[in-house]
Amino acid sequence: MRADLTPIRTQLRAYMQTRGIRHTEKNWQCPQHDDEHPSAVLYEDAAGARLYCPVCDKTWDIFSLCGLLDGIAEFRDQLKSVRATLGIPEPERERKPRKAEPQPFPDDKKAEFEDVIKSLIAKKGEITGSWKYNYPEGVKGIDIRFEKPGEKKEVLTFWYDGQRLKWTDPPVLIYNIVEVGNDKPLLVHEGAKCAAAAGVLDHFASLSWSGGSGKAGLADWSALADAEVYVLPDDDVPGIKAARTIKQALPHAKIIRPLPAARALKPKGADIVEVLQVMTPDEFTAYALDPKNHMDVSEMGPDPNPPGSSAPPPSNGQSGSGLISEPFKILGQGDDGRAVFITQEGRLVKWHLDTLSKNKLIVLTGRAYWSAFYPSKGGPDYDTAIDDLMRLSQARDFHESDIRGRGAWRDGECISYHDGIHTQGEYDPAKIYLRLPVKDIGINDDPVSPELVSRIKDIVFKMSFETPADVVRCLGWSVLAPFAGALDNRPALLLTGPSESGKTQVANLIIRKLAACEWFNGCESTVAGVRGKIRHDATAIMFEEAEADTPKKKQNREDLFSLMRVNTSNDAPDTVKGTKEGGYNSFKMQNMFGFIAIDPTVENVADENRIFRVNMVKPTNAGEWEEIRAEITRLLCEENCRGIRALTWVKLKIIMALASKIEKKIRAITGRSYRYNFNDAMLASAFIVIWLANDDPSDEQVEATLKKYYNYQPPESTRNEAEEIVDRLLDEVIEVLHDRNREKLSIAECLQKIYAHDTRKPSEGESVSGEITVKDYRDTLSRNGIRIIDGVNVAIRNNHHAIKRIIERGNGYSKILKRHPGCIESQKNVYFYDTGKAAQCTIITGLIGKGEAEEKFEEDLGALFE
Repeated sequence: MRADLTPIRTQLRAYMQTRGIRHTEKNWQCPQHDDEHPSAVLYEDAAGARLYCPVCDKTWDIFSLCGLLDGIAEFRDQLKSVRATLGIPEPERERKPRKAEPQPFPDDKKAEFEDVIKSLIAKKGEITGSWKYNYPEGVKGIDIRFEKPGEKKEVLTFWYDGQRLKWTDPPVLIYNIVEVGNDKPLLVHEGAKCAAAAGVLDHFASLSWSGGSGKAGLADWSALADAEVYVLPDDDVPGIKAARTIKQALPHAKIIRPLPAARALKPKGADIVEVLQVMTPDEFTAYALDPKNHMDVSEMGPDPNPPGSSAPPPSNGQSGSGLISEPFKILGQGDDGRAVFITQEGRLVKWHLDTLSKNKLIVLTGRAYWSAFYPSKGGPDYDTAIDDLMRLSQARDFHESDIRGRGAWRDGECISYHDGIHTQGEYDPAKIYLRLPVKDIGINDDPVSPELVSRIKDIVFKMSFETPADVVRCLGWSVLAPFAGALDNRPALLLTGPSESGKTQVANLIIRKLAACEWFNGCESTVAGVRGKIRHDATAIMFEEAEADTPKKKQNREDLFSLMRVNTSNDAPDTVKGTKEGGYNSFKMQNMFGFIAIDPTVENVADENRIFRVNMVKPTNAGEWEEIRAEITRLLCEENCRGIRALTWVKLKIIMALASKIEKKIRAITGRSYRYNFNDAMLASAFIVIWLANDDPSDEQVEATLKKYYNYQPPESTRNEAEEIVDRLLDEVIEVLHDRNREKLSIAECLQKIYAHDTRKPSEGESVSGEITVKDYRDTLSRNGIRIIDGVNVAIRNNHHAIKRIIERGNGYSKILKRHPGCIESQKNVYFYDTGKAAQCTIITGLIGKGEAEEKFEEDLGALFE
């Protein structure tokens, strides 16, 4: 039994004092960075103590701190050093009592044994089979199978320790060991039942061992060392592993490949019973003796427990997660051609198979493994090991989508959180949760009280937000952000406002603390850099100084917006980037994005419809600002922020369910897309559940909250890309030539002048002036691919060079114009004055009409020629 180290874990304070680590009343010097003013916080409880530095975002217990200070990697050395520092003597090792050896069943105990077994029948069910382990000295064990209707069968091994009959902690015995030494080859099965069923095989003497597949390595196989041995494994992974274990003890043993035909009778774990149903004893004997039906070691996979290895247990206690108790895990080969492995230490590595080398094998697991299972005179036979790894890797498929980094994850209705070591909640054991440096955000801490949450909310409302609706969005986003990967839709945030409006203060004092987010410079950080830093993590990402005041910054911001766009929902496509080796890296990021900038404009329509603005204004209560900042700093300390995240984790499913309810009400108010409405609903729901402490608001309460919300911040209109393209076209300034004069005006103004002229009704006897001038307008528009038809409709020529230049689009812009709400036809042939030919056009109505141009038309014409 391992010693309880809790008494040592609780002595972190004494340890740091003994090591001379500088501290103040509240904080300790961080051991990892230059810390002139101590910034680390010591947390202590009955289970232990830990030192947390918010600057480094790192946590140490007494042992990891010792490892950092002294450069000690091995835990046993850390433990020894800590004990020496604290003056704790090494504990005396307890001597394990020697396990009793099984003794032959004495004849005078037979009646007693029968009474014991009969008493178990009432508890375990009826006896449906029994098998004796005969040794030269006598019977040393009996397997008895009990079966109870509706329950799983149970096999107990009974043995005699020299004093009494036992069926707990039985020794591993060899069934039919008395057959060793006869002339027949030995055939080893899994289970005494199988060995007994194989008695029809005249050519072989059949043996087995007790305890099942997992006990194969504990059996004493030395009696078979000089015999001809064959092993027929059960047709499943445990059976193959057991055969591999026996092969290690008996290198000369031949492993018989399981028969595919038997799988039809028993898809998992087919054994000799099924085999003898698909072939005769003589046919099986011929099959077993044929060398082509013998398995090579490479087909059986690496041994799960090689001698000399010290493979750690699963870091999160999960089976099948990719971090199992094997020295390393072969995940298989992905679509990009690279093989993927989990090393003995739980790290993910990807290599092209033709680059496998001795050093890479040592990365997978230590030299002891390769020495034990690929021995040769000059050291481990790495060439053979590489050959085995290549074949095993190619035989398995790897799916990138199975990899999970740190953060919250969702599978159907199940939500989990992986901190880099431990996975909590309802996780999918088929996924691969990577071992990474721990990011403990506090979901196991005690949730904060409703009173504290309310106090924090009230103080935040006093800050310089433009409206209360901006506070709702800010606080809602901040508590959802740490759990981005669990959300189906992830709202993006743009914190904006003029200089000195408090954006940076809000970001650092509220968002950064609550969201536990990654913090980047929005001007210089690139998409590739962000992807490389985040990798497989699901987290929040905030970009400060995300301005667009230079062409370079503008392009970088647009690139980051593009990255945000493919992160806002789970149905977004993967991003694929090529590698130098000709392969690719696939990215399926599930993060929440935030941006901080003075400039509130978002040029791309798709981005505009995904981003929620939080607007700041210059504070009017500057005299209270220092008091507000001090109070926020006090209330949003690390401990309280962890407690708020713990509260959100507990309430996350409630928030999601409420968001679905709220979305329907928002849809009736905004008329916008489902994604926009649902994201807005998520922010509102998080605010109601966390900050208003209302898990189940009534319809009336929800409607009242939304009414206030949209009174303060009316829903932003949905932008239409086609409308924006047409507006851009109509705003273009063109030059019209009138004889020797030049006039500069927009296309919209030019259209309006023509319309005003054409619809003007002169009084009786009055002549219409300006015909020549209007022709100049028409000709100029025609050269730019535009004209008026049917009196009030505008024809925009498809695939026209001038229009492409103005709107900065290619030939396909006519497809976008079809989406304009005023489009009445998309392929109408219209005559153009500049070419004297007809061309296909998109016809849009509602762009021109009566206005000031009509009223001042003649005045403009007169002024033009004065």
